[in-house]
Amino acid sequence: MSVYFRTIPPLTMQQLRGNPPNQGMLHDTPENTETEQCLTDGETYLWAFGDDELTFGQFGSNQTADILAALGEHYGVRIVNEWEDEFHATSEATD
Repeated sequence: MSVYFRTIPPLTMQQLRGNPPNQGMLHDTPENTETEQCLTDGETYLWAFGDDELTFGQFGSNQTADILAALGEHYGVRIVNEWEDEFHATSEATD
């Protein structure tokens, strides 16, 4: 099962890579690209997708609450999941 998240206000890939909550959170993998970045807390993984407005993906049985909490606290943003209306309103408001 997968779950997708966004931040309010949106984060960019430049913000994430330039000022991560902690450097160890940016997991160096061959799958990383300019618009995809793997994040880890040392046990679970969360993927960031996008450039100007990141979407975060939790896949399988990963429990990414600690990673999401670190992102929210570090950047002062709120995290919403794909089942919340604000998740969809965020992307539509910037189109």
